[in-house]
Amino acid sequence: MEGLHGDCDGEREKKKVKVDAIQTQTKKFTSSDLAPTKYADSGLRPNLKTDKGRPKVDSDERVIGGLADEDADGERPEGYHRVTLGSVPKPQFPAKLERDNTRRTRSIADVIIETVDEKTVQKGKENSVPTVATAVAAAPGETKAKSDVTSAFLEDGRWKTAFLPSITHVLYMSSEPFKHFSLNSTVFLHTVQKAFDSAFSDAEYQVQTKDAIVAKAYDRIKTRQSFIASDTLEEIQNFFSAPEYAGKTDAIKKYVAWALRGDGPGYNAKPTPSDCKVKGGEVGYIEPDGTFQSTIMTAIARKYIKHAEQSVFEPSISPKNPPKGLYALIAAAVERAFASHRKGVYKKPDPFSDDNNGAAIKFFKEKGDELGERRWKLVLDDILKDHEDDASEGEGDISIVSNYRETFFIPKSPVKAQQGRA
Repeated sequence: MEGLHGDCDGEREKKKVKVDAIQTQTKKFTSSDLAPTKYADSGLRPNLKTDKGRPKVDSDERVIGGLADEDADGERPEGYHRVTLGSVPKPQFPAKLERDNTRRTRSIADVIIETVDEKTVQKGKENSVPTVATAVAAAPGETKAKSDVTSAFLEDGRWKTAFLPSITHVLYMSSEPFKHFSLNSTVFLHTVQKAFDSAFSDAEYQVQTKDAIVAKAYDRIKTRQSFIASDTLEEIQNFFSAPEYAGKTDAIKKYVAWALRGDGPGYNAKPTPSDCKVKGGEVGYIEPDGTFQSTIMTAIARKYIKHAEQSVFEPSISPKNPPKGLYALIAAAVERAFASHRKGVYKKPDPFSDDNNGAAIKFFKEKGDELGERRWKLVLDDILKDHEDDASEGEGDISIVSNYRETFFIPKSPVKAQQGRA
């Protein structure tokens, strides 16, 4: 009898070992008690609309490929087999896709560090992208199976709830939100692989540069970047269409000159008055307050930060780990939008890209680096809490606009300010 019981216990143990209940780990934003100070007469008025029912905008960004967020609610094209909720079968993976139970939630710091290290190794070979992220390529006979499983991944719920938020998270934390997110970047391929490994932790899969997975990921990132720019432009156009400015060229030119100043209403909640002619540091200068907390920047950030909310990477966005890449994109988009009205009438700007806006993004990213955790807490608290609750002429113009950045003001910390008075 003792031997019989021993065998039964062994069988139970074997069955227990076979049980695997790996689930994608996600992180939610944490709430904070402190809300940023509200200021009156700070410039732009919020007028953002929800993602659904977006009005048609004549903007160059809309033609850039990729799926928009509202596509999830759209109708399937004719010719596709419609399915009802609950009828989608569980993805069937090829036999060679092995389960790896050692995976855990990835640290976003590890992903960023690894991608930078990989780029260092590839120094001098920026345009020489390997066919696959690793050295293994699919055999010819596996092409159809690989295509089938790729489709299964794209239709898996984790694609939207874990994978896309994760690569968006890396975008928002990136020091190079354009250069590191292009199809010819080994950094982007590496990011996709790491996000895939964490989101689909029950599958072993090596992404390739021409995979639908990589193409769809790139489309979504490109769409995210372009919508940030076009939404910002739309808000500025709406602002200048108000009775106070509509058709008033001089009034628009005057406001734009003020808004583009680094201490102006484009970037600050409480800007330096437009009639303050004293330079920063001189007696009589009125310092701005609320860096990166202008009405327009806060509204755009609140709308787009949610897309990284379900990332499987840690740490999540917080004052200690701020989304400097996101705010660099938004600030550059604000500069671009106001500059398009610099002469008092709207002139369609060049596409939002690294070539056209890379210098501005680099500048604003560096300014974000200068903000301490206390300042980032003021910038992010209200936003994160809300989500928890639920040609040569052209080159000349760019040069002129960039001069406004010289007045960008970074407030001193209270401790350093006190030491300066001592």
